[in-house]
Amino acid sequence: NMDARTQTAWGTVQTVISVAIRSRSGIFGGSGNGPQGQITASPQVYAAYIRFAGFTVGRARGNFYFMPSDMYEPHYHASSSTGEVQLAYTASFGNGFSATIALEDRTDFGYDQRANRINFAGGGVTPGGATFPARDVAVIGNLRVDQAWGAAQLMAAYTPNSMLTSQAGNPNPIITVSKAGWAVGGGLMINLPMLAKGDRLYLMAAYADGAIDFTHSRYPNGNTSHGRLMGGMRVQYSNLVLYSPAANVVSSAASKSFSIAAIFRHYWTPTLRSSFAVSYLDVKAPGVQSIQNWYTAGGIKGTTAYAVGANLVWSPTRGFDIGLELAYRKVNNKLTAVGPVWGSAGAPNTIGVKQNPDMFFGRIRVQRTF
Repeated sequence: NMDARTQTAWGTVQTVISVAIRSRSGIFGGSGNGPQGQITASPQVYAAYIRFAGFTVGRARGNFYFMPSDMYEPHYHASSSTGEVQLAYTASFGNGFSATIALEDRTDFGYDQRANRINFAGGGVTPGGATFPARDVAVIGNLRVDQAWGAAQLMAAYTPNSMLTSQAGNPNPIITVSKAGWAVGGGLMINLPMLAKGDRLYLMAAYADGAIDFTHSRYPNGNTSHGRLMGGMRVQYSNLVLYSPAANVVSSAASKSFSIAAIFRHYWTPTLRSSFAVSYLDVKAPGVQSIQNWYTAGGIKGTTAYAVGANLVWSPTRGFDIGLELAYRKVNNKLTAVGPVWGSAGAPNTIGVKQNPDMFFGRIRVQRTF
């Protein structure tokens, strides 16, 4: 970590760099499709930005986010440990009030920004491949107040959702599909020094239409990079569903979602703390997807999911954490009435696989920050 500040005649120039080098073992270190016991190691840039005269340029915390990264694995609310590439301006009005407007490159979150395909061809329906977006830039704004009692924030987001795709079975011509998405949210943080110094309660809620990556982190039924860990049906929702009702015609429909979350941080002693988290997510697929045969065309009405978790972290010295986290997740996938029975001979790929999976997991982490 580096935080260098230089005073100038026009204000302070702040330069922040945060790089993490980590190695992970066990199932959380494996890939979604490959061996689940492999070990992964990777350097990652958490932050790299310059702040001057109210402007922030570079990779910094997303301006829609509010919840802290107290848990080792993300829950069902918008969050990211690596920040967003952005150009932002923050105006401070005094007495703790501020407003921010930002342009954010959401390429890092392309898994949600991409569009799923449903292809109508020859009277039948077949699942199509995913279509990734053009390099869209999201517009984010927030209003925030910080006081002795805590903080509150209102935020909104707009994303163009521009896709380059083609009609099923016909690579030409290339068709551009655009359907804007938006999200709104609110967060509240309350300081609780009457319980213990540093104690805080965080609350957040968000709703999205065609911008569901602002309500959760990529996968409703897995973590940010491993969608199959829960041992059940994998659903990777996207901002849009593209469908081809006729030759060389591609239409789009937006997914909708909302999430609510709470985190309570408590210090048992000055060096021993815990965080308790609970979150709930509801994703509704657009009608064109929900009326299709779920087994052959990916038809699904939506998904609800919730997660609860707690950790215990000991910090014997500043910047050194030894922690244990335990959590539980549950997902309910709402399939359409069309199609074979789950787990039947008509749907052989589902035999032995949970339609509504759940999981317990535990994790130990030792971290040193310089």
